[in-house]
Amino acid sequence: MDKDKNPEQPPKQRRRPGRVPVSCAECRRLKLRCDRKVPCETCTKRGCASVCPNGTLTSGRTTNRYVLANTEELHSKIAQLSTRVRDLEDALYALQSTVHPGVQHTLLKPELTLSHQPSPPAPAPVSAPASASNGCSSSESPEMDEDEGVVDAFGTMSLGSKGTAKFFGSTARCEFLMQAYNPSPGTSFYTVTRLDERLLDVPFPEAEREEVDEELRRLVWSYVPPLSEACNLCELFLHKSQLIFTSVTRTQLFDEIVDSVYRSPSLGGIRCAHALALLYIIFAIAKLCDLSSPNYQIEAHEFFLLSRAALTLEPPIRHTTSFAVQTLTFMAQYLDISASNSTPAGPGKAWLYLGIAVKMAHSMGLHLKGARWKLDEEESQRRSRVFWHVFSVDTWCGFGFGRPPSTNLAFVDCDMPVDQEEHTTADGKKEIGYHRWNSLFSRLAYQVMVTVFGAQTPQYMVIMDVDRQIREFATPEYLRLGLENESRPDSTPEMTCQRWIVYSYKEWTLLNIHRAYFAVALREKPNELLKHKYGPSVMAVYRAAYRTVEGAEIAARHIHGMLFRTDFQCSRILSASIVVCLLVCSAPSSELAPACLDVLDRACGFFEHAASRGNNSASENLDFVQNLRRQGHEAMDKTRDQLGSSMSATELERLGGMTHLIQPLGPSISDVCRSSRNMTTTTPNSGTLDPGSPQSFGVLPASPYSFFDSSPQYQQTAAPPQPSASQSMDVPLSNFLTQPNMFSGQQPDAVSSNGQTPAPYILDATWQDFVQQLGF
Repeated sequence: MDKDKNPEQPPKQRRRPGRVPVSCAECRRLKLRCDRKVPCETCTKRGCASVCPNGTLTSGRTTNRYVLANTEELHSKIAQLSTRVRDLEDALYALQSTVHPGVQHTLLKPELTLSHQPSPPAPAPVSAPASASNGCSSSESPEMDEDEGVVDAFGTMSLGSKGTAKFFGSTARCEFLMQAYNPSPGTSFYTVTRLDERLLDVPFPEAEREEVDEELRRLVWSYVPPLSEACNLCELFLHKSQLIFTSVTRTQLFDEIVDSVYRSPSLGGIRCAHALALLYIIFAIAKLCDLSSPNYQIEAHEFFLLSRAALTLEPPIRHTTSFAVQTLTFMAQYLDISASNSTPAGPGKAWLYLGIAVKMAHSMGLHLKGARWKLDEEESQRRSRVFWHVFSVDTWCGFGFGRPPSTNLAFVDCDMPVDQEEHTTADGKKEIGYHRWNSLFSRLAYQVMVTVFGAQTPQYMVIMDVDRQIREFATPEYLRLGLENESRPDSTPEMTCQRWIVYSYKEWTLLNIHRAYFAVALREKPNELLKHKYGPSVMAVYRAAYRTVEGAEIAARHIHGMLFRTDFQCSRILSASIVVCLLVCSAPSSELAPACLDVLDRACGFFEHAASRGNNSASENLDFVQNLRRQGHEAMDKTRDQLGSSMSATELERLGGMTHLIQPLGPSISDVCRSSRNMTTTTPNSGTLDPGSPQSFGVLPASPYSFFDSSPQYQQTAAPPQPSASQSMDVPLSNFLTQPNMFSGQQPDAVSSNGQTPAPYILDATWQDFVQQLGF
């Protein structure tokens, strides 16, 4: 009867016999007291009343947020919609740049865009074990698994037959990787130096005996130049130190260092010995910049050896002073920038000297605020200058070797010193000085190394965020390299050098963070690089190479001899040359090939000019760059099929930076280089995207920076236009970049090397393969 009266009423659930639960499921799971109401007070307070009494909660995989049970589909939909919103924002950003360049769309404000907000974490399955909720489950997101499986460029490891080993990381400078195969013999310094032979065999950094060799002390002091010459060298150093990291001020140099050396009543004393060592290395750096000295390399290296010997008179490991820390840091800088054939192992020594300097700085507590010990302001400023000097040099040296920095910023509590180089613009605006900018950007470079080049491969979205941070890093107007700044009456060669250094630091960093992903895209889709998920990296690498060569040409027009005294600029252009050569050789019939070949020709022309001006690095690598140009021109005369037949999948796998083991069949590294030249003389298939080409996003704006724009239709005779005098080179790439979700691609299969080359054990990385695949 009741069923007939209420036909729509569902039948009552029949309870199973036995003990009836007296608390809700969530309270039972957490073992909390339940008041047996629906919803219970405990669930109401915890914000999960909707699951009471039969539902439970599960914790998120990456955060402490709670996810409702049985709502995986909802969270999956949220993630899909978030991805879609980001893609639409990126498309709107690209469209806005084509319609109204430089004008921000109202919907693209940072506080409104989802691209500036963290992605919601994917929910963990309800029935997943505890390990899954802690991020230990094997069911990671496909994107993370793919990124970690694809980009494993950990660097180049060379193991010799006698137990020697040398490691170069994924950001190592290409000339270092070339020397790993074919170390340069160098010239004999001993036949041309005027120094006593005893100064060449001084144990460093200390000897076992604590007694000082008085004969060595007198010998070191005997080479001190006259005061007038010393003052001239000091002035030259102060003038040229605008171009390098430094912690020595004019007051410290003359009132403390020179005064301690030339007015010392005796030759003994810790402070006096360390001041002498610091003064000698200052002389060495000054000689490198002395354009009037024909034998500047020999004289500079003699002062370096004298500084090294003077430092051992009172070993800094036993007697640590700020002078000693500064000396070791300047010695490392000298070895890195000297580019002298007399020091073929100079960069390796520089790395070791910096390690000692950093440890000594830590032992003095320079990484902490001097105010903690109530030190006076002058001493606190001195300590700050020395620490950030060491930190900056160590960071970039580690970046150049692809090795971890020696300082952990998590333990640093040292304020930056007062900016004594503040620049005032014509309208009265204050801008930071050159050295303050270098210190700030070095700190960013440290974060880049930790984030991008750590043992754990980051997600590609992290790479793009790092790219954005680098491009948005503010550069003062007066430090921007461009024809407009260089044509001003108050512009000096030193200012042009500063602009070139600032400019190249950014481009070099961008090239390094993207080149491994560029290699993966090159291997998987050489003919459709923009459709690959790493398409933005292809654009970034090409643009960094293009801008590097363009910037070097602008700097060379306004700097006469000073630019060619170091190997700084040649190192950057060498990396750029390899990239554009790969692009030309991989796709000679593409629209971009003529533009890339033009960049390669200009890079080779720069090397030829630098070699004629006496630059050692340019002279040593000129044959290599000329060979790159030859391969590029030969590739333009061949069909794409003819080139593709000589490039195997294994070589492209190695080009992507995958870890490979080459079995050793001979102990000689020189044999390795000779045999590697016989492996292949062709380059991998590649494609690129010119940021100024119409292929970037279908429709591209007429860029206000014309020297980044190519002609509307690339022909075999096309070439990038030259910059006009009113244009600046500080153009953000973000106008052309898109999120990786706009591209598609698949994870590559691992391919091992055949190991047919007689070589020591080599674990090849991306840049080493770039060089080797080009026949070296």
